[in-house]
Amino acid sequence: MSRQDPRVLESGVSQLQVSCHVQGDAAMVRVAGEIDLSTAGAFDHGLRLACSAIGPSGMLVVDLREVEFLGAAGLHVLCRARERCARRGVTMASVAAHAAVTAPIRLTGLSGVVGLTPRFPDGDGG
Repeated sequence: MSRQDPRVLESGVSQLQVSCHVQGDAAMVRVAGEIDLSTAGAFDHGLRLACSAIGPSGMLVVDLREVEFLGAAGLHVLCRARERCARRGVTMASVAAHAAVTAPIRLTGLSGVVGLTPRFPDGDGG
């Protein structure tokens, strides 16, 4: 069974698109736009929805390839999502390869915490 929950949030000059796709014990949250204080709530909602929809030993992939800005609020949301996943036995990977996302994650030492990887875990590129 596949479920989708696309959401678009427009706030001030920031716009964020979050879509959640769940199939079995795997979920993907695709994110596009800017993740800052004004859009972190929508990002958090998408990650919560995905994590709660999959069972233990499942996999959550956060696709950040289309994120243009990742602020401190977004980093906080990613860390909380990782903690929620860990409590449920769910593996989380964050896919990003461009500096707008990878630089803040690496500079704060969170690469291992949020499962930063330049490619999708199954290698298919999404």
